[in-house]
Amino acid sequence: IKLELDELLFNVPNIPHLDVPNGKDEKDNIEITKSGNIPKFEFDVKSHYEIGEILGMLDFELATKTTGSRFVFVKDKLALLERAISNFMLDTHILKNGYKEISPPLMASENSMFGTGQLPKFENDQFEIKFNDEANRKFLIPTAEVILTNMIREKQLNKEELPLRLVASTACFRKEA
Repeated sequence: IKLELDELLFNVPNIPHLDVPNGKDEKDNIEITKSGNIPKFEFDVKSHYEIGEILGMLDFELATKTTGSRFVFVKDKLALLERAISNFMLDTHILKNGYKEISPPLMASENSMFGTGQLPKFENDQFEIKFNDEANRKFLIPTAEVILTNMIREKQLNKEELPLRLVASTACFRKEA
């Protein structure tokens, strides 16, 4: 009975704030503000991935050949830009804001995934690593937050230790569209 009750309770969604409009999908969201100049173009605007393919800097076909769908090769100057942005983010947080850099494992345990709300609700969006021991489930991380948050799971922090300022730049593995 406890397992059945846990299964039901673990799948109850969070209750939205009263200000959140009821709706079926994102089309029912309400726009609160707009800022900046929104340009109007006299041509069809291309998506970032279309531009990347045209410039030869994103290669979905090669990634599908080597890895399967949902992956991409980032090449040339776009790969350089991606690395530069990551380095800029890390340097800013570490050198200006005093964060501690963490280079975490790219795999998380079932408990870690559950503890950050990735399981059970988003289980179908995760990449699970298959081992012979099914009792010891592991997943590729969907975001560095899973590992960073679990660093202090089941731990009491002293007030003097706060605020914790951790930063990581990792690959993120999710099956979402």
